[in-house]
Amino acid sequence: MNNQINPLFTGAYGYALPLKNIQGNRVYFPDIPVLRDKIITSVQVFLPDITVSAPGNKTLVGIGNNPESYITFCDLCNKEFISNYLLKNLSIDYRQVPINRKIVLQNSYIFYPDITDVDVTKYLYFIFYYNDFQCYTAKQNIPVNLQSVEVLIQNQSSRKFYFPDNRILVNRLFTNVLSPNDQFNTITSPSGYRGLNIENVFVTLIYQQDAVLDRVPLAALYQADKQFKLNMLLRVDFPSSYIEISENATITDIQASVLTFQY
Repeated sequence: MNNQINPLFTGAYGYALPLKNIQGNRVYFPDIPVLRDKIITSVQVFLPDITVSAPGNKTLVGIGNNPESYITFCDLCNKEFISNYLLKNLSIDYRQVPINRKIVLQNSYIFYPDITDVDVTKYLYFIFYYNDFQCYTAKQNIPVNLQSVEVLIQNQSSRKFYFPDNRILVNRLFTNVLSPNDQFNTITSPSGYRGLNIENVFVTLIYQQDAVLDRVPLAALYQADKQFKLNMLLRVDFPSSYIEISENATITDIQASVLTFQY
C-alpha cells in the first residue's frame, strides 16, 4: 500500500453529531441508515475557523471552541479498531486515516476527558467516505482534464442553489473535485462574481437520484497546498446537484461558488 495516497472512495456523507446526547463523558453515534452497509474508507471532521451552521441550521463546533476529545470506532466483530484517537487528527486538513471496513456506529463514540467546556447546543460535523464497489474502470494512466463550474448565489431567502447544466461534463467519470480557494481567501469567479467563504458552503452531488457526495463541506475539497489529494471515482448529474449555504453567511448581490472537476 502506498501511504502517500488517500483511500479511494465512490461516495461521501456529511453528518452533524449532536452533542446534546452526551452520556457521562461520551457522545455516541446513532445508526445512520445510508451508511449501514457501506465499506467506510475513512472519516474526517470539519472544524471551521468561523461560525458555521450546517444544513438544518445546526451550529458547528469550530477549531477555536473544540474541547480535547477522542474518537473510538467499533467494527462488526465488536472490536474497537480505533480506540481513543485524538479527534483533531481526523481534520480535513490532514491525510485520511484508512479504515476500509464496515463500522457499527451505535457502538462508536466521542470521549471528552473534561465535559465542563462541552457546548451541548452544538454539533460535530463528520464526513464519512465510502466505497460501494460500483463497477468503475481502474484509475490507471487516466489523463487529467480540468473544468470549473460556477454556482450562482443570488437570493438571500434561499439557502439551496443548483448547479447549471454543463454539457462538457455529461457522462464523465470524475477522479477528483476541487475547491480552487481556501477558507482564508475568496476569489472572483471566471464570470466576475465575488466568491463566498468556502467554510459556509456544503456540496451535494447527485447521480441517478443517489447523493454521491451528500452535504460535504466545500472546505474539505480544497487541496491546492495539501500533500495528500482526495482519491475518488464518481459521476454527477449536474442539474440535480446543489450547494447549501450556512445561515451565518451574508449574501450580498450575486455571488458565486466555484468547483473544479477533474476527469
